[in-house]
Amino acid sequence: MKILVIDPNKSMRDVLVKSLSSLTQIEAAESDEASDEVLSSQTYEWVFIDAAAPDLNCNRVMESLQNSNPSAKIVLLAGFGIDESVISPFLNQGAIKLNKPFRITDLSRVLGVTGPEIARTEDADARPREKPAETTVQPRPVFVKAAIIV
Repeated sequence: MKILVIDPNKSMRDVLVKSLSSLTQIEAAESDEASDEVLSSQTYEWVFIDAAAPDLNCNRVMESLQNSNPSAKIVLLAGFGIDESVISPFLNQGAIKLNKPFRITDLSRVLGVTGPEIARTEDADARPREKPAETTVQPRPVFVKAAIIV
């Protein structure tokens, strides 16, 4: 399985690359222009596109995909507040919408992968996980003002 991630946000690209690198060959592009170069020379099974990035032309990327890699499965990474009318044409063509922020389990579900194949970013950094400290939170009383109008 080969995956291409197209996202102007370096931190998001890095998280996806780290998470998926144990599973597959993955490449990343930071812009629609950079993706044109990569798509013209390679074929991908999956392409992740940041649909919410204002400086990324999704129409251009989709056109390029249809010309060079029509069988690729497309995942649109959409943040909260995205205009649905912008992505609905792509969804109607079979693209999958994955809302940000998402969990690694969401990514696994989209790719149809189960088990530990997808690395957590913490695991990719080889940092041990610490047990969270136990805390007790005391509930505060809530006062509500109400008016009855007759």
